[in-house]
Amino acid sequence: MPYSLSEEQIDFILNDIKIRGIEIEKLQINLLDHVCCLLEEKMNEGDDFEACYKRTIEEFHENNLSELEKETKGLLRSKHYYTIKNILYIVFIASLSYNIYAGTKMAIRRIDENKFMNENFLIKDATLKEGYEGLNNQLKSQFPKAPLNNYICVCFLSKPMSITEREIFGMDTSETNRWQIQSIQRYKRLDSLAGVHGEKALFVAAFQNSDYATGNFITELKTQTKNLIYVTEQNKLLSGYMNSKKINCITIPSYFVLDQTGKIVYDCKYPTAGIFFLSLYFNRLSK
Repeated sequence: MPYSLSEEQIDFILNDIKIRGIEIEKLQINLLDHVCCLLEEKMNEGDDFEACYKRTIEEFHENNLSELEKETKGLLRSKHYYTIKNILYIVFIASLSYNIYAGTKMAIRRIDENKFMNENFLIKDATLKEGYEGLNNQLKSQFPKAPLNNYICVCFLSKPMSITEREIFGMDTSETNRWQIQSIQRYKRLDSLAGVHGEKALFVAAFQNSDYATGNFITELKTQTKNLIYVTEQNKLLSGYMNSKKINCITIPSYFVLDQTGKIVYDCKYPTAGIFFLSLYFNRLSK
């Protein structure tokens, strides 16, 4: 039986990656995914985790990073040293300037979006129980053949913005199209996960409301997925979930798994990599 890392071990690896100076979140998750896979291939029950982890990191550096370092040094020692150095310097400054601009713009928009979501969608007295009852009733009425005796994996991946909301946040057509393409890719990855673990849980892609933008987005998603159930008007469920965690704000994406009584049995602590961690969770259920 293959070894399965615990959540504490995964937390240890992620924290170590951050300590080593990796600040870009997507790179952190990619490295985490890669290192976890290497460890689970090499480890057996009873092995010392920290020793195996240290050995894996050393091998990873020797087999991959050192080759990149060697090639880079060879390039800089060539006769084009000064030309390459100047080009790299210009590229670095341009990249840094753009990242500062884009990062600042994104941070300001995220603050505005969170404020808007909290003011317009957060139901401060909503409970998780009320939200679960609403979800359960909707599933029974709209999807009578859906197996409700399994776990329910609830995923709030994104919130399509109306024309008014896009104007408020200054999103142009190109940004909207890019957002939709990226969002659809996430739903397709979730759909693949549902195809593998559909016998263990009902995978529900939930949306807070049922406006025109949400309806159009769901219609597009249904043409590209086949294992997900789409439900709308789940703002009370999301608010109840946030209130149960003592978080006085709306956070999207959010991923959690409910049992047949509406109790949370799994709550994803790293929503930006939620599909990856959901996969780890459901893999453990089968062991």
